Amino acid sequence: MSQTTFQVTARRTESGIELCIEDDAPGIPEGARDEALRSGSRLDTSVRGTGLGLSISVDLLAAYVGKLELRTSERLGGLACEVTLRM
Repeated sequence: MSQTTFQVTARRTESGIELCIEDDAPGIPEGARDEALRSGSRLDTSVRGTGLGLSISVDLLAAYVGKLELRTSERLGGLACEVTLRM
C-alpha cells in the first residue's frame, strides 16, 4: 500500500476565499485537465463513476462567482486543485 502526502490550505483575501488542495500523486497531465472538468468525461475508466463530480463543482462555483482550476503543485509535485470564491 503506497502513501500519498497532501496539503490543504485556505486563506481569506480582500476579494474572497482561496482554497488549495495539493498532493504528491501522479496527478492529471496538463493536456487532459480541461477534459477532466467536462461533464461526463472520465480519464480513468477502470474505476466506477459518472464523470460528473468535477463538472458539477465547476458549475456550482460559477453560479457563485467562483472558479476551480487544476494545475501542477509547486510544493508537492502532484496535482493542485484551486477553488476561488469571490465575496
